[in-house]
Amino acid sequence: MDETKRTARLGLGFEDPNDFDGYSDTTGLGSRSLQENIDITSHHATFLSDSVRSMGKIEGNPSAGSIRRKELTEPFIAVFQEEIVRENEEADDLILNKRVTGLARQTQDGLGEVGVKVDGPSLAPRIMEGFKMKGKDLSTLSEAKAQEAMENVQLLDACQKFDLERIIEILGCKKKEEITFGTTRFA
Repeated sequence: MDETKRTARLGLGFEDPNDFDGYSDTTGLGSRSLQENIDITSHHATFLSDSVRSMGKIEGNPSAGSIRRKELTEPFIAVFQEEIVRENEEADDLILNKRVTGLARQTQDGLGEVGVKVDGPSLAPRIMEGFKMKGKDLSTLSEAKAQEAMENVQLLDACQKFDLERIIEILGCKKKEEITFGTTRFA
C-alpha cells in the first residue's frame, strides 16, 4: 500500500473512515492499536513528550498581576521597558516646554491687563531656568550666576502663583498709570 495512505489521522469525522484512522482511545478502525498502525520513531515521541513536559504547570486562575510579575524579568520585556522609559523622558521634556510656554503666555496676558508690556517669549527662558535651578544648591555657582538663578526661581514661583506685583518687581518694570477724570498729565 502507498506510504502516504498509511499515516494515521485524527479527523473531525466528516471523512470516510479507513483502517488507519485513530480514535481517542488510540484504537484504529480495524481494532488494531494506533501504535501498530503508525510507525512513530523514538525521536518524535521524545520530542512530543519533552514539549509537553516543558510547558510546566498552568495556573487555572492566576491572581491579578502574577503573570505580569513573572514576565517582567524576561528579556523580551526589557526591550519594551527601555522604549517606554525613553518615550517618557521625551514626553517629560515636551510637557515641560508646553508648561513654560503656557506660563509665559499667561504672565504676558496678565501683565498686559495691568498695563505692563512684556514679551512672553523673552520670559520663557527665565522661567525654564527657574525650573532647572529650583531645589538645586546655588552655592556652587558664582555670586552673579547664583543671584540670577535665584531671581529666575523667584520669577517662576511668582508666575505659578500669578503674583503680578511680585513679577513686576522682579522684572523691574513700571506699571502704566491710568489717566482718570480730573488728573492732569504734565510732560
